[in-house]
Amino acid sequence: MIDQFGLNTQILSGSSLSSAMPKIAGREDELQAQGGQSTSFGDVLRSAVEKVNELQQDATTKQTAYETGESIDLIETMVSGQKASIAFQGLVQVRNRVVSAYETVYNMPV
Repeated sequence: MIDQFGLNTQILSGSSLSSAMPKIAGREDELQAQGGQSTSFGDVLRSAVEKVNELQQDATTKQTAYETGESIDLIETMVSGQKASIAFQGLVQVRNRVVSAYETVYNMPV
């Protein structure tokens, strides 16, 4: 599970975004399995967005199943919703940092 405090601390402390994204996505093993190849920031970001999307779809599926009376635990439904929410909040924070960095570079005098 994603540690919201640790994630926010890591993002706000200015640590490398490329090292933060695999942790958000939960796919550090998948990215390391590529061997000596370097992973582009776009690939890492795409992976994170896909993982957040998966978490949100899972939460929606569980919520719908609970509402229709299928045998699914309320706690499991709520936890999956919180996981999706925290992952999305982390992704938004990373996006904000990337936009801020872009604006800083864009406004630099040449």
